[in-house]
Amino acid sequence: MAADSRSRVAIALLLLVAAEVRLVAAEATAMALQEEPVGCFFYGLRFHPAISDKPMRTETAMECQSKCQGIIGCKYFGFAPEWEGCWLGNSSAKPEASALFVSGPSHCNGG
Repeated sequence: MAADSRSRVAIALLLLVAAEVRLVAAEATAMALQEEPVGCFFYGLRFHPAISDKPMRTETAMECQSKCQGIIGCKYFGFAPEWEGCWLGNSSAKPEASALFVSGPSHCNGG
Protein backbone atom coordinates (compact mmCIF):
# COMPACT_ATOMS: atom_id res chain seq x y z
CA MET A 1 0.00 0.00 0.00
CA ALA A 2 2.75 2.45 0.90
CA ALA A 3 4.57 1.83 -2.39
CA ASP A 4 1.33 2.46 -4.30
CA SER A 5 0.84 5.72 -2.42
CA ARG A 6 4.41 6.82 -3.16
CA SER A 7 3.90 6.02 -6.84
CA ARG A 8 0.81 8.22 -6.92
CA VAL A 9 2.69 11.06 -5.26
CA ALA A 10 5.57 10.69 -7.72
CA ILE A 11 3.17 10.76 -10.66
CA ALA A 12 1.42 13.81 -9.27
CA LEU A 13 4.75 15.59 -8.87
CA LEU A 14 5.76 14.72 -12.43
CA LEU A 15 2.46 16.08 -13.72
CA LEU A 16 3.00 19.31 -11.79
CA VAL A 17 6.51 19.68 -13.20
CA ALA A 18 5.21 19.05 -16.74
CA ALA A 19 2.49 21.65 -16.26
CA GLU A 20 5.07 24.17 -15.01
CA VAL A 21 7.29 23.50 -18.05
CA ARG A 22 4.32 24.12 -20.39
CA LEU A 23 3.49 27.33 -18.53
CA VAL A 24 7.05 28.64 -18.81
CA ALA A 25 7.10 27.81 -22.55
CA ALA A 26 3.77 29.57 -23.06
CA GLU A 27 5.00 32.65 -21.18
CA ALA A 28 8.19 32.74 -23.29
CA THR A 29 6.10 32.51 -26.46
CA ALA A 30 3.79 35.28 -25.27
CA MET A 31 6.79 37.51 -24.56
CA ALA A 32 8.22 36.82 -28.03
CA LEU A 33 4.87 37.66 -29.61
CA GLN A 34 4.69 40.96 -27.73
CA GLU A 35 8.04 42.01 -29.16
CA GLU A 36 6.69 41.84 -32.73
CA PRO A 37 4.87 44.76 -34.32
CA VAL A 38 1.09 44.52 -34.40
CA GLY A 39 0.67 46.27 -37.79
CA CYS A 40 -0.85 43.79 -40.20
CA PHE A 41 0.20 40.72 -38.20
CA PHE A 42 -2.32 38.21 -36.88
CA TYR A 43 -1.64 36.66 -33.48
CA GLY A 44 -2.93 33.15 -32.87
CA LEU A 45 -3.48 32.35 -36.56
CA ARG A 46 -1.56 30.50 -39.21
CA PHE A 47 -2.21 29.99 -42.91
CA HIS A 48 -2.59 26.43 -44.16
CA PRO A 49 -1.56 24.65 -46.27
CA ALA A 50 2.03 25.81 -46.45
CA ILE A 51 3.98 25.95 -49.71
CA SER A 52 6.56 23.55 -48.23
CA ASP A 53 6.27 20.79 -45.64
CA LYS A 54 9.47 21.94 -43.99
CA PRO A 55 9.74 25.35 -42.35
CA MET A 56 12.58 27.78 -42.88
CA ARG A 57 14.44 28.95 -39.80
CA THR A 58 14.00 32.63 -38.97
CA GLU A 59 14.39 34.52 -35.71
CA THR A 60 11.44 36.91 -36.04
CA ALA A 61 8.07 37.25 -37.72
CA MET A 62 9.40 40.24 -39.67
CA GLU A 63 12.24 38.12 -41.04
CA CYS A 64 9.72 35.42 -42.01
CA GLN A 65 7.58 38.03 -43.77
CA SER A 66 10.67 39.22 -45.63
CA LYS A 67 11.36 35.64 -46.80
CA CYS A 68 7.81 35.48 -48.14
CA GLN A 69 8.32 38.71 -50.07
CA GLY A 70 11.27 37.11 -51.87
CA ILE A 71 9.40 34.03 -53.10
CA ILE A 72 7.17 34.20 -56.17
CA GLY A 73 3.63 33.14 -55.30
CA CYS A 74 3.99 33.62 -51.54
CA LYS A 75 1.01 35.54 -50.19
CA TYR A 76 1.12 34.68 -46.46
CA PHE A 77 3.64 33.75 -43.82
CA GLY A 78 3.35 32.02 -40.47
CA PHE A 79 6.02 32.26 -37.78
CA ALA A 80 6.27 30.06 -34.67
CA PRO A 81 8.60 31.82 -32.19
CA GLU A 82 8.97 28.74 -30.00
CA TRP A 83 10.58 26.81 -32.89
CA GLU A 84 11.86 29.77 -34.92
CA GLY A 85 9.97 28.18 -37.79
CA CYS A 86 8.71 30.10 -40.80
CA TRP A 87 6.05 28.61 -43.06
CA LEU A 88 4.93 30.27 -46.28
CA GLY A 89 1.55 30.05 -48.01
CA ASN A 90 0.23 30.87 -51.47
CA SER A 91 -3.12 32.40 -52.42
CA SER A 92 -4.98 29.14 -51.65
CA ALA A 93 -3.84 29.12 -48.00
CA LYS A 94 -6.63 29.70 -45.49
CA PRO A 95 -6.32 31.05 -41.94
CA GLU A 96 -6.78 28.66 -39.04
CA ALA A 97 -6.44 29.09 -35.30
CA SER A 98 -3.04 28.21 -33.88
CA ALA A 99 -2.09 29.91 -30.62
CA LEU A 100 1.67 29.63 -31.14
CA PHE A 101 1.78 31.47 -34.47
CA VAL A 102 2.19 35.03 -35.69
CA SER A 103 1.17 35.36 -39.31
CA GLY A 104 0.26 37.86 -41.96
CA PRO A 105 0.36 38.85 -45.60
CA SER A 106 3.58 39.09 -47.57
CA HIS A 107 3.25 42.90 -47.60
CA CYS A 108 1.50 44.92 -44.90
CA ASN A 109 0.44 47.65 -47.28
CA GLY A 110 -0.94 45.21 -49.85
CA GLY A 111 2.11 45.72 -52.08
